[in-house]
Amino acid sequence: MRQWLRTYMFASDPAATRKAGAIARWFGDYSKHKSHALAISRDQARARGVVIDDLEADSTLQDAVLSVHHAALITFFTPSYEIVENHLGQAWVMRGVT
Repeated sequence: MRQWLRTYMFASDPAATRKAGAIARWFGDYSKHKSHALAISRDQARARGVVIDDLEADSTLQDAVLSVHHAALITFFTPSYEIVENHLGQAWVMRGVT
């Protein structure tokens, strides 16, 4: 995570190494976050220096992301547990027994 932040999020920032390290330590701090299930809000992340583009600022992107999200929700309310799909729309789906 630290490397990605330094290389991409803070690519042109002279303080990239320091910022990336601080953010990576914060995200990885078990005493604060305890679990992957606990949410971190945009405001909390921004307060730590994470650069965030709001999805709501681009309605086309928001529609595309929500379409994928809803399709995944619908699919995984079935006994499916693995999906592989290619760029041609062909899919392989593993389903469990109900």
